[in-house]
Parts: sequence; C-alpha cells; structure tokens
Amino acid sequence: MDASSPAPVENLLIDAQMILSAMGDAVILINKDQTIAMMNPQAEKLLEVRFADIQGKKWNEVTVAYNLNGVPILSGERSITRCFTTGETAYTTVDDEHYYKTKSGRLFPISSSTAPLRKDDQIIGAVKVFRDASRESKYRLAIAQQMGQQTEDIKVEQLKLLSSITNLPIGFIIADANDKVLISNPAAQKIMDSYVIPDSVSSINSALGQQLQHMCDVCKKDQKSLTVKDYTFNNKFLKLLAAPIILYESNGNYVGTAMLLEDETEQKVLERSKDEFFSIASHELRTPLTAIRGNTSMILDYFVNELKQDSLKEMIQDIHESSIRLIAMVNDFLDLSRLEQQKLEFKKEFVHLSDLANEVVTELAPTLHSGVTLAVSPAGDGLPVVKCDKDKIKEVLINLVGNAIKFTEQGSIQISFAIKDKFVETTVSDSGRGIPIANQALLFRKFQQAGESLLTRDTTKGTGLGLYISKLMIEGMGGSIWLARSEPEKGTAFSFTLPTV
Repeated sequence: MDASSPAPVENLLIDAQMILSAMGDAVILINKDQTIAMMNPQAEKLLEVRFADIQGKKWNEVTVAYNLNGVPILSGERSITRCFTTGETAYTTVDDEHYYKTKSGRLFPISSSTAPLRKDDQIIGAVKVFRDASRESKYRLAIAQQMGQQTEDIKVEQLKLLSSITNLPIGFIIADANDKVLISNPAAQKIMDSYVIPDSVSSINSALGQQLQHMCDVCKKDQKSLTVKDYTFNNKFLKLLAAPIILYESNGNYVGTAMLLEDETEQKVLERSKDEFFSIASHELRTPLTAIRGNTSMILDYFVNELKQDSLKEMIQDIHESSIRLIAMVNDFLDLSRLEQQKLEFKKEFVHLSDLANEVVTELAPTLHSGVTLAVSPAGDGLPVVKCDKDKIKEVLINLVGNAIKFTEQGSIQISFAIKDKFVETTVSDSGRGIPIANQALLFRKFQQAGESLLTRDTTKGTGLGLYISKLMIEGMGGSIWLARSEPEKGTAFSFTLPTV
C-alpha cells in the first residue's frame, strides 16, 4: 500500500464493531473508494443482505435508491457522492422521498445522514446512518391528507361565508385597523350609490363616507359599538351600525371595524303613510262621533219622556256610551300620531302633583268597584313643585289609576310620592290581580294590553295605547316611566318621575 494513501476504514474502526452492533439505526462504514467496510446487524436486516457477502463491494452497487416515481437516482446525486464531494454531512429526509429496494423487492422510504470521516485533514471514508421511515412517511401522508381536508373545509366555509355576505339584504363592510376596506357587499355599494369597492373608508366620497369614517374612529378609540338611526343620505333613511373587531386571543387588540348599513326608506314611508292615515281618519271620525254624542245626549236629557219603550231608551244609551268610547279612542290615535311625529307641544307649568292627584281621585272615585278604596298618600303635601304640562300629567294619572281600577275588585289603590335627587317619583299601586310575568315585557308597547292572553284583545277596555302614550308623554317632559313591581293576585305598581323646578 502506498504510504501517502489513506488507511482503509476497516483497519481504523474495527474496535467500533461492538458499538455499531448495539445501535438501533442501520450503520454502514464506507471507504473513500465507496466500498463497504463495515455494516451492523440492523443494516443487514433492513437491506436483506449479509455483510460477508457484500464486504468490499461498491455501496451504489449493493443498494439502488429510487425517487417517488420509481426512477433510480443517479450516482452523482446520491448522498455518499455529495458527502465525498463537498466534505460535509449529507442528509436525506422523508420530504426528499428517497427509497431503498431490498433483495426481495420491498421498497421502503429512508431517512439518513452520511458524514465524512477524516484523518490528518483528509477524508478517508464516511459513516452512513439510516432507518426505515415508513411509519414516519405514513404519518406524514396522514397529516398531509388531514391538512388538505381541513384546508378544503376552510375554503368551503369561506365560500359559504362570502356567499352569505354577498347575498345579505343589508349593506356589510369590514375595514382593517387602518380603515382599509377588506369586504364590501353589493347591498352596501347600492346604498352608497357606488358600484366600485372603495379602497378605504375615507375614500368614500360622500357625507355617508364621512359618517362611516367617524364611526370607525369612535370604534377604534372607545372599542364600543355605535348605532346611528334615521340617517338621511340621497333621499334615503338609513340605520348605521359599527362594531369594533377585537381579537381577545391577542390581548384584546383592535383589528378592524364591521359596519352594517340598512336602508329603512320603504319602512319609513309606510310608517309615515300609516301615521298620516290614522291622523286623517281620526280627524274625520271625530266630527260625526261628536255629533252622535251630542245628539244622543240631548235626547237623553230633553226627550227622555218621548222614549216610551225601555228597549229604545237602552238603545239610545248604548249609542251615547259607545260614541264616548269611540271619541276617546280617536283622541288616543290623534295624541299618538302627534307624539310620534313630535308635533305635540308640552306646556311648561308649575304643578303640585299632590293637588293634581286629588283631582284625579275625585273624578274617578265613582267608578270604583264596591269594596275598593282610592286615596292619595298624605306624604305628598310637602313635595317640591314640578315643571310640566298639567293636562298631560293628569291624563297619565287617569290612565294609570283607571287601569288599577279595572283590575282591582277588592282592596285598595294608592297614589304615593317620593323625592329622588332632582325628580319627584309618583307611584300608583294597587292590590289587584297583577300582571302575568310573561306579559310584563310587553308593557309600554303600541296596541298591547297586559291581560292574561297574549293573542286576544279585550276591545271593551280600550286600544292598548294608554301606557305607550303615557311613556311618550312622560319622556317628552324629561321624565321616565316603568313597571315598579307586579305579582299575580298580589297587585301592581307603576312609577314615573318628573324633574323638579
């Protein structure tokens, strides 16, 4: 052997045989000329060979490497060649999809590392460590399939969401933290009278764009939802809603704003038409009803002796009472129309609520059921004066006390007062039948009566507008009204407040 040539690997590493045999991975020692110098039992088992039969043979002759398509990998591209050429460790991973084929024809994926062995700064061979990566490849394939399915599911959900947003009947816009528009559906573009998706909220060149930009700024600053009702834009009535998008997983960071734009023009027109109909119809009805009431009243007052038959007298009496009830209903409709259109003016008078309550008690006392008392709490004598419309407050009291009378067959009805900050609180309480819990949420709604049935109305007891009109009146004078308490068979209490002078 030439003195300048490197010693064969087998002569240098014979003492490592025992260590190699104990290793779990397959290990092969290869000389610089790519002949096999040593092989542990794990390598023999994987490659289905005996070391004694292949010792001294070329590694590329003993094993053939294939790619995923079953094409043999060229000798110059194999890891042993790369290791000797670059002098660096060459790695083959599962992602490279290299396979070894055994003597019996079994093809298995490999994961390997081929590291150079050096002596006196010269490469004298290499150690190759590899293993059967079938299980790893199987897991990888399963993960890839699962990821592929999840990706497909995400795409499907994205398409569903995008389709839903596109077909929403109301406008929908999402802007990022810098107010760049990410999503804008056709309904939003139609409302904005622009069929071009804007780059940013500020680029919406209209008063509506300025309003939306303001709402974005508020959401960004306060991180709270913001609603604007009855916003007018290009002869449209819009309802605008802006809500901040917060990622609570990232310490509650603000990442954008979601905006809804709802065109309520048609609804507003219908409501206005309905209100105008009620107003016109009520005005037109009041004149003939007043004539009926006046004439029947005159008949009963001055011509009662002419009514020889009791049945005829009862008919005239029924006509008179029905006309009074209808006039009251018409007045309710007129008040409702003016209140909702904010055309009803409230006088500003100095009123002693206790005196007004005593007037109501005097007027309604004759309508009490037998065994029911109606009184004003003496504590009302020292109350501060409130500033309000006396006639409207009297109407509210008559409505509350009237309702108490209707639903109290036995017991008492009381009007009491309390001072709350700069307000006087008035409470009308009774010991009547109470309001069912399921019906309490329906109070103060238009045309809703708080009887035992949600589906039927007692048309003999009014329009169901009393509490609704009372609410509009009290709020129109700077106060508030609410159900203080109610329990079936134990009574009810309504309270309202008015500001003091």
